[in-house]
Amino acid sequence: MFYRSSAGKGSVAKLAILSFLLLTLFACSETVDLKAQTSVNAQDVKSNSSVSEKVSNELVLDLAVDQEYLDSGQLVLIATLKNGSTNEVSFLPWANPFEKNVTADFLTIVDLTAGVELPYRGIMVKRMPPKPSDYQSLAPQQTISNTIDITSSYTFCADQKLKIVYSGALYNQLSKPYALELNSLEMVLPDAFPDC
Repeated sequence: MFYRSSAGKGSVAKLAILSFLLLTLFACSETVDLKAQTSVNAQDVKSNSSVSEKVSNELVLDLAVDQEYLDSGQLVLIATLKNGSTNEVSFLPWANPFEKNVTADFLTIVDLTAGVELPYRGIMVKRMPPKPSDYQSLAPQQTISNTIDITSSYTFCADQKLKIVYSGALYNQLSKPYALELNSLEMVLPDAFPDC
């Protein structure tokens, strides 16, 4: 009877060990499945990213000058962004010409006569991380425009020959910059600007 009882306890112990091993094996397979699921999600993000890059090849940013303001001694840019793709695009309108005011250095302005880049003298704004509501959407084939006064952000002089190029970025919701097709802008400032 002692041996029988001992054999019974041994069977229970073996059964407990076998159950533990099966549960461990099951848990490991669940972890492997979770890792596989995670890598699939990462693949989805990468594919979304490549779609975003594909869209960005069809974003065109044009800069023009508001001639009426220029004649009165102010340099006001008209920025136009066209989404030439078949997908909606969301971008952050911060530190670029789609803000109400200049809050960062997003232009390269060269005095072609002197051969020097004009230093940025405007404000630099620091912000909290963006919320989804901070992004602006642009539907397929849609164009938006914004005017922004850059007069006080640089020192401009009468008769300066300038070349202006957008050197900032438009960021998508994955914090990646869109590739943009850009134009440069050249002009000679009228006598309405101060002599330097």
